[in-house]
Amino acid sequence: MIRVAVVGVAGRMGRALVESLAAHPQATLAVALEQAGHPSLGQDAGAAVGRHTGVTIGADLAALAGADVLIDFTRPEGTLAHLAVCRQHDVRMVIGTTGFDDAGKVALADAAKSLPLVMAPNFSVGVNVLINLLDTAARALGDGYDVEIIEAHHRHKVDAPSGTALRLGEAVAAALGAIWPPARSTVVRASPANATRRPSASPPCAAAMWWATIRCCLPASVSA
Repeated sequence: MIRVAVVGVAGRMGRALVESLAAHPQATLAVALEQAGHPSLGQDAGAAVGRHTGVTIGADLAALAGADVLIDFTRPEGTLAHLAVCRQHDVRMVIGTTGFDDAGKVALADAAKSLPLVMAPNFSVGVNVLINLLDTAARALGDGYDVEIIEAHHRHKVDAPSGTALRLGEAVAAALGAIWPPARSTVVRASPANATRRPSASPPCAAAMWWATIRCCLPASVSA
């Protein structure tokens, strides 16, 4: 049985992971973590989804030593702290966190040389199929077309453009042989602090969303 640790266990993704692990025949929740001071500390990890797991939510990262693998969908600074502990205890990692800066990406790449690590901005089958389809489309259309990626999020979305949107742009750039991130492209960054709300003519649910646009990608060979 694979012993799984989940950080951010009280969040939306954390709750979904608890439910999935409860039904998994070859994996079990072994460690449940939240940040210090979180109101869920001391509770059963499955309380929020109506399940009893027998695993109490804690904040001590040393507990990761009791897991085989950590699933991390948190924030860059948190993931890097977890990475340091996982390297100490040889705990494998599955990372869905996005928004890493260059230094964070270097740290992850260095860790991956010795620690089994899976990282993706989006784990859904549909999005990964889309990435492959974009590669095909970009190669077929060539540099005669501009590409614009537009996405919408709930108002609590932290990083926008999201890691998924950036990965889509990266796939287009790679197919065109372009520089990424593209120096001649425009990235409109949206966040709860500075985002532009969608127009009032949009569907009612969109009023609670932030939106972001990436315009890409001219091949590196195209002159100004």
